[in-house]
Amino acid sequence: MILFIPYSPTNTILKLISVGLLSAIKFFLAIPYSYAIGLSYWETLISTCTGGIFGFYFFYYLSGVILNFLVSKGVLKRPRKKRKANKKIFSKKNKLIVKTKLSYGLVGLVILTPIILSIPIGAFILRKYYKNNKLAIPLMCSSIILCGFITTTILYFI
Repeated sequence: MILFIPYSPTNTILKLISVGLLSAIKFFLAIPYSYAIGLSYWETLISTCTGGIFGFYFFYYLSGVILNFLVSKGVLKRPRKKRKANKKIFSKKNKLIVKTKLSYGLVGLVILTPIILSIPIGAFILRKYYKNNKLAIPLMCSSIILCGFITTTILYFI
């Protein structure tokens, strides 16, 4: 049984906020959800992209605070000054991180974040490994908008 909820501006605003909050956490699931609750194409596109971008900025700066806190408590180590050439340390974790960064890099992370990864995980990785890259934030925002446009359009015509 489908419950009929009459149209009201308050009801629509609550729907837009719920879609925005969901897209801030798991972007790819917010688009089918917005169509399921009865939002139009433009409402879906605007609420998911806006929520995704706001969520990215929130988690990007929150992860910076968390990383600084973990460094101050000694859980994470600060980057040391350059070592002598003969004292390099290679652990399995370091090798995996370097291999992933060389294989996929910033563009791979930016493409995978809205689709497969969640916005918080992508923002955390971007902050940890690409915070000095000036293109990181604009690329992530562009990726969220592009993924939102493509996915919203495809699901609208299905």
